[in-house]
Amino acid sequence: MKLQRTLPLSEPFAIRLVPTIAVAGLCRKLAGFAFAMARLGRRNAGMAWQDVSIGGCDTHGRGPFGTSAPAGREAAAIGSLQRRTFGIMRSTCWRFIAGGLVALGLGGPITVQSALAFDANAPAESDEAASADMFRAGTKAYFAGDKAKAADAFGFAADKGHPVAQWKLGRMYQEGDGVATDDYKAFELFSEVANDHADDAPHSAQAPFVSNSFVELGVYYLNGIKDTAVTPNVERARELFTYAASYFGDADAQYHLGLLYLDPAREKERDPRLGARWLKLAAEKGHAAAQARLGEMLVEGTDLKRNVVAGLMWLTVASAHADDRDEAWIREAQEDAMAIATEKERRRATQLAEQVLAKSGEADKAADVANSADQAPSRVVGDASR
Repeated sequence: MKLQRTLPLSEPFAIRLVPTIAVAGLCRKLAGFAFAMARLGRRNAGMAWQDVSIGGCDTHGRGPFGTSAPAGREAAAIGSLQRRTFGIMRSTCWRFIAGGLVALGLGGPITVQSALAFDANAPAESDEAASADMFRAGTKAYFAGDKAKAADAFGFAADKGHPVAQWKLGRMYQEGDGVATDDYKAFELFSEVANDHADDAPHSAQAPFVSNSFVELGVYYLNGIKDTAVTPNVERARELFTYAASYFGDADAQYHLGLLYLDPAREKERDPRLGARWLKLAAEKGHAAAQARLGEMLVEGTDLKRNVVAGLMWLTVASAHADDRDEAWIREAQEDAMAIATEKERRRATQLAEQVLAKSGEADKAADVANSADQAPSRVVGDASR
C-alpha cells in the first residue's frame, strides 16, 4: 500500500486534514495491537484446534522423521512461503486501515490507494483476460485428450500467475499426466500458488486448489525430492499441513497432520489425542482414509480407549467412501473388525453407519451398508467387550 500525500491548497483542505491525521493515528494504534495479536496467534497456532472432542477417548503413548534444512532456491522459496503464511493478519489489518481512511473523509490532502495500482509488476487486465482464456483452452484440450496442447496452454496461463493453471500443471508434472514426470517442477508450481494465495478467502472458488498446493508441498517435504535440495523436513511439512488444515479446513491436510502426531518415530512430538482429533475432523468431512485409521484405533484400543462399535462404524463408513487406491486395505480392516465384534456390536455399528451416511445425503450408500450387513462374518475372536 502507498500513501499519496498532496499539499493543502486552501484553508478548508487544511481543516479537513486535521481529523484525517487523528484517524490515521488511531488506526496506527489499532495496527500495532493487531500485529501483536498476530504474533501471539503465531506462537499459539498449534493450540487453536485442541478443543475438538473425539468423544470420550483416553490416550497414552508417544513419533515422524528426521529433518534437514533446504538450500538454494528452495530455501528462498520456503522463507517467502513462511513470511506469507504468517502475514495474513498483518495484510488484513493494513486493508482495514486503508478502508477506514478512505471511508472517513479523505478525498483531498491524503488519498490511499491499493498497492496493486502502483505495482509495475501487476498484471494488466489484458494479461488476466488472456490467462483466463488460455486456461479455458487448456481445460478444453485436456478433456479432449490433447494433453500436450493442454500443458502448453496451462503453462502460458501459469506464467501469467493464473493459480488454478499453476496447480493443474503442477499435478500433471507430479503424475506424469501428458508430460514427463518432474517432481521438482511440480514443487515450484505448487510453491507459486502457496506464496501468492496463502491469504485467499477459505471459501473462494480457488481455495481448494490453494489448500491442496500446501498439502502437496507438505508431502514433498515429508519424503524429499531425489537429486534436489528439497530434502525430508518434517517440521516444514507439519507447518504446511497445519496451515492448510486450520485456515482452509482441508481434509487431506487434517489427515496428514493426524498421522504425523501419531507417528511412533518421533517420541517428543507425538500426541495421539491431538492426532485422533485431526483424524476425526477429516473423517467428518468424508475422508475415507481418515475414517478408516480412526476406526482401527478405536477397534484395537491403540492410543484410544477401546470402542468396537464406534470403530466399526467408522470403518463401515470408510468402506462406503473408499476409492480404488484405498479400497483394499480399508475393506480388509473392516472385515477384521467385523470378525472380532459381537453380533450386537456389529448391528449397532451398522445402524450408526447408516445414520452417518444418510445424514450426509448418501442414502444409496446407506442402503448398501444395510444390505451388506447380513453378509459380514459372524465368528467372534476373543472377548470384544474388553
